[in-house]
Amino acid sequence: MRRISAKLECFVFNFHNKNKYFLISFMILADLVLTFSLSLVFSLLKGDEIFEIYFLREQSLSTVFFSTVILAPIIETFTFQFLTTESLIWIFRKMKIPHVMFFSILISGVAFGSSHGYNMNYVLVAILIGLLYGVYYFIARYHHRMNAFLTICIVHSISNLIGFDFDDWLGVL
Repeated sequence: MRRISAKLECFVFNFHNKNKYFLISFMILADLVLTFSLSLVFSLLKGDEIFEIYFLREQSLSTVFFSTVILAPIIETFTFQFLTTESLIWIFRKMKIPHVMFFSILISGVAFGSSHGYNMNYVLVAILIGLLYGVYYFIARYHHRMNAFLTICIVHSISNLIGFDFDDWLGVL
């Protein structure tokens, strides 16, 4: 575990001098590649309906847009990346627990994924995305010109926007 934690910290700190716009673009692209790759694999294995969120079908398009593209990224980023991560950092440092970054990312990622309890496949994909957002949070947190909360909100929102547009586009076909 010490080895994984050290490699993770080394990975995160390698980005501290990079251009913030490049980093945000990279984060969005990596998020989309991961999301769509996992969605494709799970859809091929389990069927197209596994990522369907049925309670959203009853809502208007504008309500779904506002909920998924604006509201959810703000609430989830605050709850799982900001509040959870910052609290865990404080607690772990107070208790002198090693591997603060590793455990913070792991716990916030599992919490993020578990909150997406529409079905087990969705939870598994959301955990992986939550882990990715946790890594992004630390990259932005240690970057000298980035706001971690705002960065993750933007990445999450754009990812949801593209998913929203893609899903809406597929509904037309």
